[in-house]
Amino acid sequence: KRIFKLGARAECLIHLGRLSDADRDLCEAETLLHLLPMARPVMRYVRGLHARACGNHEFALEVFTDSIALAREVDEIETELYAHMEACAILTHLGQFNEARTHIARGRAIATFDKTEALVNWRAGTLLARQEKPNAIAMLERWLPRGAGLAALFLLLSGAGVFGMVKGNHVEHFVGALS
Repeated sequence: KRIFKLGARAECLIHLGRLSDADRDLCEAETLLHLLPMARPVMRYVRGLHARACGNHEFALEVFTDSIALAREVDEIETELYAHMEACAILTHLGQFNEARTHIARGRAIATFDKTEALVNWRAGTLLARQEKPNAIAMLERWLPRGAGLAALFLLLSGAGVFGMVKGNHVEHFVGALS
């Protein structure tokens, strides 16, 4: 139980830009993984978020790839999907579009909820935009149905790092509650 609490707090700290504090929580959680191996996919995912926030793209890709493999082993589809989408975001940023499309394809295959479908569509639209495709905005508008509007908005804000800024006080409160 402590592992998940540390992981959740680390993720909040990452969104707040408190990367040293997040690293401390992740290091502690990683020392406890032998007690709860099923937490490995999620902890690797959060470690990937930390690496990405630190600008260490290569390490983040490696960690997200680990998270994907571990999540598949335990059939943890949501963690797998989120790790694919984070890897896709990095690859898109780096201009490795074919590799990014591979992650989008897998994400489409396993996305089962409006919010996860919205995330896959957002990453696909971002990929189109990064490739300077003229239809990127039209595709995003088509892919993000009104029913997924709130989920899409949340994903857009959180994916852009805005969520932590907009909801900073709430995230700080949550971090305090997890302490």
